[in-house]
Amino acid sequence: MRLQYTNKLTRAETALLYDLLGRNANHGVERMVVASLCEGAYQGREHGQVYPQPRTNSEKRNSPFDPTCPACAVICLSVPTPETAPIQPSSFYGLTRKVQEQMTPLFGEVFGIPSFALGYQGLYGPGQSLKNPFTSILAIFSNLARVGADSNVFGDGEESSDFLYVHIDDVVCATVAFFNIFSTVSIRTRSMSVRMSAPA
Repeated sequence: MRLQYTNKLTRAETALLYDLLGRNANHGVERMVVASLCEGAYQGREHGQVYPQPRTNSEKRNSPFDPTCPACAVICLSVPTPETAPIQPSSFYGLTRKVQEQMTPLFGEVFGIPSFALGYQGLYGPGQSLKNPFTSILAIFSNLARVGADSNVFGDGEESSDFLYVHIDDVVCATVAFFNIFSTVSIRTRSMSVRMSAPA
């Protein structure tokens, strides 16, 4: 699985960007976008907004299972994540995504192409593959439910996550709308991210 992530994320994008931009002077590319990682921010009682470090193996086997403040080890509460949140992946998949996210603006700066990282968090909708290993946890749970198998939930069972059921057309429209608004933003001075929210 790790080699698959490397081949399909890091190596594939390197080849795409190099072939498209580096070896093609008349590429015609005006702007680039890459799907961004979404890191979680938390609020501590004494130290304000913090970004907990990945749990150790010992912490994964024992309680508490909630993220704790890196300064005082007190359990934190989840809060909205700002655009300035650090990218600190806790898995090999996350690490390859981080490299992928940094690679796009790097190529963009070299070739003078405005590049952006947009956060499409927890999207799911019509046509979603149930076999693709990059599909969200919903596909895993759906496949297990279809065959009557149990779904393993580790920790204390209190885990939660938001998922948005949207059509791919809506994602494309949101991306195009972003480009129309920020078409002239310099990649050296501005880092933007879009969060799609379910209607109230």
